Amino acid sequence: MYQFAKVKVGVEDFIKGFDELGLRDRFSDKGLEALYHFFHSHDIEFDASKICSEWTEYGLIADMIEDHPELSTDPEVALDQVRDATMVLPISCGFVVENF
Repeated sequence: MYQFAKVKVGVEDFIKGFDELGLRDRFSDKGLEALYHFFHSHDIEFDASKICSEWTEYGLIADMIEDHPELSTDPEVALDQVRDATMVLPISCGFVVENF
């Protein structure tokens, strides 16, 4: 059985990992930077495919409400509901949400 050493990467390498796997279109630069800082600060292992299946970036709260009809149609209430249910990473162009 092979053992691999964990390697710490910087934000540029984190983003490059998404490029190399053809997953770059899933998040904006700001979204990837927010994810990098979240994963880095919590010492969570980097797995681009897993991140893409477990996180979603939204530019508008209305888009999130459309994806989750169980949420309130009031944007402020909907965002509070999501914050109560899961992790929300705010970014300048929206937010990144751990899927729930």
